[in-house]
Amino acid sequence: MTSFHTQPQQVTVGLDNASRIILLAGPVLLGGVLGYFIPSLARLALKLPWIPYQGPIEAITSFHGPWVSLVTALLGAAAGLWFTGQAFKEIVFVTLSEQEIQLKKDDRVQTISKEAVRIVFMDGKQMVILGDGGRELARETYEAPAESLPAALRPFGYTWSGEGDPYKERYARWVPDMPGVSPPVNALLKAREQALQKKEKEEAADLRREIAKLGVVVRDEGTRQYWRGTDEGRG
Repeated sequence: MTSFHTQPQQVTVGLDNASRIILLAGPVLLGGVLGYFIPSLARLALKLPWIPYQGPIEAITSFHGPWVSLVTALLGAAAGLWFTGQAFKEIVFVTLSEQEIQLKKDDRVQTISKEAVRIVFMDGKQMVILGDGGRELARETYEAPAESLPAALRPFGYTWSGEGDPYKERYARWVPDMPGVSPPVNALLKAREQALQKKEKEEAADLRREIAKLGVVVRDEGTRQYWRGTDEGRG
């Protein structure tokens, strides 16, 4: 489910055209079909008194005529389109060249010069780019097959770690006000813990970047945070 779009001196890794069509059309078609049958399903549900929300269901069945199914089908398709839009916001496209790595996700573009990159690896489903001293330059969920990434990186001379994070033994689980972590980092980690618990992904990502500026790298296991300092960090 990946494709390489080759231009002079660069390659972009992401979902291929077939996968994009499936991701775009699938939810829209499914939403439209389900929406079309909502009036029939509502009439069936009224015969089952144990199903909740009988009031709204009765409201749906109060409308009659073929236009009702058409309207609910359009509403279902619109819901599917909204779902697709949200899904595309989570997909990262990686453009590689002899000069830089560019990560595009939704409307945000991050550019990392090749000379700043020391190693790239996968941490679960996340692509991680490290720089000097183990500093984390980028961490993004990578939707394409993992094997497509090293195949694209190596021709441009980027270092790939097939064994994962070379610093994995240095992580420690974070708890509030633990020794070895500076007060500013502790405060940011507390705020980030709350963001993780509330499933506020963008807030958690922003706080991760702020923590990285202070020389501390964070990785997650659910809502648990694990941290390590960089070789040049001040954590």
